[in-house]
Amino acid sequence: MDTSVYRQIIDETLMKLLEGQLIYLEMFLEHTSLPFADKLLAAVRQRKEMVAKGDTPAEIPDELVSQVNDNVDPRTLALAQQAIGMNKVA
Repeated sequence: MDTSVYRQIIDETLMKLLEGQLIYLEMFLEHTSLPFADKLLAAVRQRKEMVAKGDTPAEIPDELVSQVNDNVDPRTLALAQQAIGMNKVA
């Protein structure tokens, strides 16, 4: 179960569930094996906390945005942007 092929199948399945809006972005990031998922999950949670407190969220670091842009399907990016109200990732 800890092979690269297995992880790829799981990541593809999670991506389809996210695209179909059957899971939330946080759920996707908690279970995917993408290398930037932990950092992005932390940024998403921090943003949610700030919004809940009424604070203006900080931008997600450019380095992390670049990793996302390089590794994720554009449709998934659009869903993620919509889910967290983020306009910076393109």
